[in-house]
Amino acid sequence: DLVHKLPSNYAVKSYEISGLKVNLLESYKELVQIGNDEAGAKSTFLSIYGNFLRFYRGLNEYALYTKSVSPKAANFREAIKNSKDPEDALFSQFPNALGFYTMSIIENDEILKSYIFHIQDAIRELRSAYDNLLNRIEDHIISSFACSSDDFVVYKAEIRERLINVNIHLLGSEQSVVYKRLVSSLDDRASWLKSVADAVLGKSIDKMIDEEEVLLMNNLQEFILGLIKASELHEFTPNDNRSMVSIQMIGVSGAILDDKIIISRDPNPEFEAIKTQVMERLTTLDIHRRKQMLMELLSGEFQQDLVI
Repeated sequence: DLVHKLPSNYAVKSYEISGLKVNLLESYKELVQIGNDEAGAKSTFLSIYGNFLRFYRGLNEYALYTKSVSPKAANFREAIKNSKDPEDALFSQFPNALGFYTMSIIENDEILKSYIFHIQDAIRELRSAYDNLLNRIEDHIISSFACSSDDFVVYKAEIRERLINVNIHLLGSEQSVVYKRLVSSLDDRASWLKSVADAVLGKSIDKMIDEEEVLLMNNLQEFILGLIKASELHEFTPNDNRSMVSIQMIGVSGAILDDKIIISRDPNPEFEAIKTQVMERLTTLDIHRRKQMLMELLSGEFQQDLVI
């Protein structure tokens, strides 16, 4: 009815496929697995083109925008995004995006096979972009916990064991969320990795931009190391008169000071008197000199070359 009422608003386009172009079209049909019966039931062009559009729309936001794919995959993704006309897309835009020219493809069987291979490879790469992100997150978690296995069930059990002494009531709010995600009962690898990474990044990683990956990995390591330290500290039984703290410092030589100190609150007049004297003398120095003094004292006490 709309066509009859406003014919000037519509145009009818026909597609003529003959000669060597048929070979390319048949290769497309094989690629997207469209049979002859289905092609006869509806436009072959639209069926093939529609499959590429569905593939593109099925990618999550990360896969749609990440630059961590090859130029070939990125160009092919952009070609699908910008395509409007099925014929132009299949016979011009898609080949050009992969560095092929239509006439070369349709005239040479070997070039045609190569073109289809590279389309398949670009599709595979785009489909696996998000999975590769999960793999990198997994590697970082395994490395940070120094797990002995990369098997999900095994390393997840190791993580729970490493954090067995954590008292969640002593954790900060953000650390508490990350801890809960790490020791959760989720048994699906992808869901578990995403839940941990989401908590660390503060947003869904399937909407993450490439520039946030460094932040994600750094935060992930900091949260994990903090929780490992917390587990060690929580193993110590504190009371009103004593608690434990953990310190880690790295000197310019690469020497690492990593130790735990028990803080006692029992009354000790001699200790308090010396502390008062030290504080009075330290306050005569500026903040940078005070820090230098304390660092040199710690370096000497722990016999570490933190200060050269």
